[in-house]
Amino acid sequence: MLARTEGIIPALESAHAIAEVVKRAPQMKKSDVAIVNVSGRGDKDIGIMRESLSLDENSGSLTQTAREFAG
Repeated sequence: MLARTEGIIPALESAHAIAEVVKRAPQMKKSDVAIVNVSGRGDKDIGIMRESLSLDENSGSLTQTAREFAG
């Protein structure tokens, strides 16, 4: 989401925090404020994700595979 909207690739830990806020947002009041600390660089985690998803350089894009993995 942040990569698309802001050009930021969050580290894996920050990505989990962002996902949790997105999950909780529908139950929040419009006046509520959510603050998420985005730290680290997700570009360093791309190799880890590639290995975890069993991708090699010639397989499909990481984004496409991640979407398929998420269901």
